[in-house]
Amino acid sequence: MELTNAGRNILAKAIAGQPLKFTSAWAGNGFLPEGQEVSEMTDLISRHREMEIAEITIPPHIGTAKITVITSNAGLTEGFFLREVGLFAEDPDTHEEFLYGYCTAG
Repeated sequence: MELTNAGRNILAKAIAGQPLKFTSAWAGNGFLPEGQEVSEMTDLISRHREMEIAEITIPPHIGTAKITVITSNAGLTEGFFLREVGLFAEDPDTHEEFLYGYCTAG
């Protein structure tokens, strides 16, 4: 997962002692356009399904965190290819939700 500019700002505030609160995770089926910088993104290319943030753990690896999400196909009326995942977090100053990190499967 690559952090967005908003994600880096929220992480900097966490390093300075403010709370880091992840608010949601989304699955999408969008393709990252050629030349699109993940750091500049504010949303998924094509949000499709919200996923539940089930657990956040710190593995014994230095500088990593594991965020476990749960998704289901219950209620879907048609299938989609899961090509992108976005993790959203709350800015502790504004309480607005921002795209924190993004990853794509192409």
